Amino acid sequence: MFIEEKIDAKKDHGESNQVPMAEARELCKSFDGQQVLNGLNLQVGREENLVLIGKSGAGKSVLFKCLVGLMRPDSGKAWLFGKDISSLNYKDLNRIRLQVGFLFQGAALYDSMTVGENIAFPLRQHNRRIRESEVKDAVQEVLEQVGLPEAVNRMSSELSGGMRKRIGLARTLVTHPEFMLYDEPTTGLDAVTAREISELIRQLQQEKKISSLVITHDMACARIVSDRIAVLKEGSIRAEGTYEQLHASEDDWVKPFFDTSF
Repeated sequence: MFIEEKIDAKKDHGESNQVPMAEARELCKSFDGQQVLNGLNLQVGREENLVLIGKSGAGKSVLFKCLVGLMRPDSGKAWLFGKDISSLNYKDLNRIRLQVGFLFQGAALYDSMTVGENIAFPLRQHNRRIRESEVKDAVQEVLEQVGLPEAVNRMSSELSGGMRKRIGLARTLVTHPEFMLYDEPTTGLDAVTAREISELIRQLQQEKKISSLVITHDMACARIVSDRIAVLKEGSIRAEGTYEQLHASEDDWVKPFFDTSF
């Protein structure tokens, strides 16, 4: 265990796997009089990949921020690991966030650092007493997991888009998250690389038992990674189901997302 503040999920969050990994209850959020979240209800089960789709501006990123306490809803509750986020003090909220990983559209790497230095950065930030041998071993382990063991000494600025996504994912995995938030993980990638990233997300879920909430407009990605898909409309969930169930939907709002998949 490389992050010493890491907490035992079963002890801290309860033994039952029936407790959702993340949950939104009647979330409402508006900006300048415009309603973005409108009584939204959503659950992400343990070891589940839930894909969230919807038109641009539908509130997907706002939901992300509310779930991890980066933004406070106007009303309603956000729960993470069975804890009401709004009830936590700063220290306890940060402890919970250590168990959440983020992969953003641009991977958010430091171009002035090598790949190894990028991945090591969160380890050193969260555990000032970690030994360099532990850092080296942890970095190499996650590079193996994302299929880039030879990239450790390369500069991040030299990487292709697909490699940057993989390294961004490796940097997140190095802290052993239990819950992942993916924001458009395949945006800007060619079809082959996008499929590889999607398959890697599914593989990590199966091997590491990581739960995930995935925002994507890429329906090929949604088909590969999802256990369940939720369709967002005007700040609330319009439909939920498996890819196959929603693909067969006759709902006029849902159909266009799936009619253009292939």
